[in-house]
Amino acid sequence: MKKETLSKSFFYMFILLFFILFACLTINNNIYASTTRPLAIIIGNSPEEVIHQTGLNKADIIYEAN
Repeated sequence: MKKETLSKSFFYMFILLFFILFACLTINNNIYASTTRPLAIIIGNSPEEVIHQTGLNKADIIYEAN
């Protein structure tokens, strides 16, 4: 009987901890990718192809090899 009560309380505390951590992480602005510019490594793409690829026209190109 005591073991069942302990396992239930552990389960509820685990769920509570999960929600608290989730709330703390979503409040923090540093986890969103939209706040900073993404980096891209492009290999074998011409500038015309880069424009049509999703998200790469806003990225900082750090390396490009043709």
